[in-house]
Formats: sequence, structure tokens, C-alpha cells
Amino acid sequence: YLIVPLDWGLGHATRCIPIINHLLSQNHRVLVCGEGSIEKLIKKEFPQVEFLSLRGYRINYSKSRALFWYKMFIQLPKIAFAVRRERKLLASIINQYKIDVVISDNRLGMYNHNVYTIFMTHQLGIKTGTKFFDYFARKINYNYINRFNECWVPDLEEESESLAGQLSHPKRLPNVPVRYIGLLSRIKIDESGRKEYDTAAILSGPEPQRTLFEKKVKA
Repeated sequence: YLIVPLDWGLGHATRCIPIINHLLSQNHRVLVCGEGSIEKLIKKEFPQVEFLSLRGYRINYSKSRALFWYKMFIQLPKIAFAVRRERKLLASIINQYKIDVVISDNRLGMYNHNVYTIFMTHQLGIKTGTKFFDYFARKINYNYINRFNECWVPDLEEESESLAGQLSHPKRLPNVPVRYIGLLSRIKIDESGRKEYDTAAILSGPEPQRTLFEKKVKA
């Protein structure tokens, strides 16, 4: 198995941890791709797992909400080059390591017709603020998702009980089979009842919005 989390915040990597644990418990060979903080996290959690270097998308957000989508738009060429680079690298990895299955957490280019590929995302419906751009963004997203064999959604199947709401439960789903696999977390409940903190906040994601959000949380 090849696991490839997106570098758009550590949440993509942390929700892959339960999947990696399950695969290892079934005696599967697991490889993980990534860089930077993802590499540090996975190597700490799974020193026995082989890690392969893969450059991330390295997206930056704008400070201004008004300029958010403009900032994203001008970075589209960078994303397109990253997707092309992913496809070339994946073909090489498949040939070298004899991979059977790829689980891609939002890495758009990690599909290949010679192996079984799974795209994992909680964001099937993309909210931009306008219906036209919602449709445009979803069309691009689904164009890539439909190149995979199936799509996993790390959320509950019932929208009323889900965490992502309309993001994971759009009116229209991709054409490939969609499977809601439940909530994924590496955090376990301490059954001892011991309590050290009243509140804990774990923040990650592209700057500068991560730091701006941190300041609001601390205020």
C-alpha cells in the first residue's frame, strides 16, 4: 500500500494514521509519501514504515478574505505542475516497489490505471461563496476524483450526524463509488478519568490563516 497525504495542514496526515495502523495490523507492507512536517510526524509514529520524498503543493493563503480566491487562482499553475509531478513519480514508485493499492488523501495526481487507486476527501462539495464558483470548483474536483477507482469520505453517512455537513454530503456525488468510512482520529480516550486540561486546540494549515486563527483562539 502507498499512502499519500496532502501537505495542506497536518490533518490529512493524522487521519491517515488509523488507516496505516490497520494496514500494518493486517501485515501489509506500507509506504508513505510526503515532506516536511508530514515526514516528521509519520516517522515518529511509524519508524518501521518506509518514507518516500514527495514535494507538496506548498499553498499559501491570503490575509484578506476578499483576496482569498484571487490568491488561490494565481496558484493554480503551481498545483497543476505538482499534479503532473505526482503522476510521473507514482509511475516510478509502482515500477520500483510493486505497489498494488494507492490511498491518496487529496493528492489529485496519485492515480494510475495499472493499480487500484483510492481518493480520500471530506470535501466533495466546495464552498466558495457563490453558486457559480461552487459549481466550477466541484467540476474540477470531480474531474480528478473520477480518475480514481473509488472515493473514501472520512465522515458519517448521515448528514445530520456528520462533522463536515454539506462539504461531505453534496447533492451530487462523483461518478466513482463513494464510501463513507466513518470518523478517523489518532486520539484515544483516556479511560482513567485523569484530567490535565479543560480545553485543547490543535491548529495546522497554510499560512498566514493558521496564525490568524491561532490569535483568535487565544484572544
